[in-house]
Amino acid sequence: MATPDDPYTPPRTPLREPSRGPRSLLKAILLGVLTDVGGTIAVSVLLSVVAALVMGDATADPDAFRDSLGSGIWQVLGLVLGSLCTLLGGYVAARVADRAEYRCAAVCGLAALVLSELLAGGADVQADFGLRLAGWIATVPLAMLGARFRLRQKADMPAARPETPDA
Repeated sequence: MATPDDPYTPPRTPLREPSRGPRSLLKAILLGVLTDVGGTIAVSVLLSVVAALVMGDATADPDAFRDSLGSGIWQVLGLVLGSLCTLLGGYVAARVADRAEYRCAAVCGLAALVLSELLAGGADVQADFGLRLAGWIATVPLAMLGARFRLRQKADMPAARPETPDA
């Protein structure tokens, strides 16, 4: 039987995250949007580099390269990877907020959608309109799915057990 002073007894700590009081919803939304848009930009750059490596000599002509990136497979891959960034952004917003998770994720998804459209407004985007429409429709639900993942994670955490000495 272990005593409380036994050096071989592991310390008893609660497994539930400690409550830190109310958190800023604005901070949660901003971090979620930054995760979504920043991740999407990073994925786009990485996807362009991979496309340039795969296409090889076809990248010598910038117009041919832009046309190749406008083809279906690269657009679909960009949509899928961007959707994963949106999912992660919704999760981050819900985790940082730790309350009103769905509302934070929905506002985060909407803000990320507006910001990404503003950023893409000046670019020469040759995306298929059907894929862009699918992205517009899926953005907020994907962010809310990220919040759902966070809520499930929170629910799966075991409750904190009070310390009781072994008898």
